[in-house]
Amino acid sequence: MTVDRDGTAARIDRPAAPADEEPPPPPDRPGAEGSPSRAASRAAARASDRPGAPEPPGGADLPGPRVAPDDDWREPADEAESGDRVPDPPSQRPARAVDRPLFPTVTDHSGYMFSEREFAFAGVSPEQVWDMRMHRAPLGMRPEQWDECVVELRAALAYDGFGDAEVRLQGPGARFCSQDPRKWFPQSESELRARVIQRHRGASDDERLRRADAAVAKYRAAGFSQERPKPITAFFDSMYALDAACEPDAYEFQITGQSLAGRFHDGEQNTPDPQQVAPALRGWVRRWEGATGRGVSLSIADRHHAGAGLREDDWMVIGPEDERRGEK
Repeated sequence: MTVDRDGTAARIDRPAAPADEEPPPPPDRPGAEGSPSRAASRAAARASDRPGAPEPPGGADLPGPRVAPDDDWREPADEAESGDRVPDPPSQRPARAVDRPLFPTVTDHSGYMFSEREFAFAGVSPEQVWDMRMHRAPLGMRPEQWDECVVELRAALAYDGFGDAEVRLQGPGARFCSQDPRKWFPQSESELRARVIQRHRGASDDERLRRADAAVAKYRAAGFSQERPKPITAFFDSMYALDAACEPDAYEFQITGQSLAGRFHDGEQNTPDPQQVAPALRGWVRRWEGATGRGVSLSIADRHHAGAGLREDDWMVIGPEDERRGEK
C-alpha cells in the first residue's frame, strides 16, 4: 500500500491468479482425475430420464431440439400411419361384431322387414334374435336351456313309442312373427282400442276403458301411431304387451309320424290328449311350460298328410337324420 500527497491510501491491485491454478475438485466430484467430465455427467443425467436414449451428436450441452440418428430410439410408429404393414388375407382376419348387422333380416308374410322398433317392443336383444335365426334357441329360451329341452323331448318320444317322429318348431318363438294369418297387428289406435275392450268384455266399463287407454299409450310411445310402415302380422309377445292377448306366445311344436298319427283320427291334424296317448310327452309339456312361463302346444299329423302347416324352411328340431342315427 502507498500514501499519496493528500494522505489518501491507495490500493495497488494484484494480478489475478491464473485460471489454470484453480484447485482441483475432490476425487468424488465430476471433473476430478479419473472421474467423468462435468459435460459427460450432465449428458448421463439427461439420458437417464429416457431409457435407451444415447447422447445426441455434438454433445449433450448443445441448445436446440434433440435429433436422433437413424439407429437412435424413436416413438413407436402407428401401423395405420406407417403403411408398412401388409394386411392379413380376409380368411385369416378375426371375425368382428361389426362384420354383421345388429339384427338379422326378419320379415312377415307381407314382406314387411322388422326393425329395431319391433325388436325393442318385444324385449329381445340382438343376440337372442341371432340365436333364433341360427336355430340355437327360440326366443324366450337360452341356448343351453333349449338343448336340454330337446334332449328331454327325444327321451319322451322314445318312451311313448314314437321313434319315427319328426318335430318342427313354429310360431313367433321360431320366426319372431306369427304364421297364423288370423293374427294381425293393429294398424291404428282405434283398432287396438276395440280389440282390448273386446278382450275384457267381462270387466266393468271403467276397467275396459282404463285398459284400452293404457294399451293405446304404449302403442303410441313405441311409435306405431306414426304415419310410417308397420308390421301386418303380430310378432313375438306384441299382443300380450298391448293387453290384446291373455298370455305370452306359446311354443308351437308340429309332430309328424306314422306311429304317432296312427293313434289319432285318420292321420288328420289333431290336438290330442297326451295324458292317455303319450304320458311321457305330457310330462315333458308340463315341465317346460313351468320352466319358461309359456304354453307348449302340440300339433300331431301324419307325415304324408301334414297339410299346409308345414314349410320347407321350418325349424327342424328332430328330423330324419336323427332317426337314422338312432338306428345305428
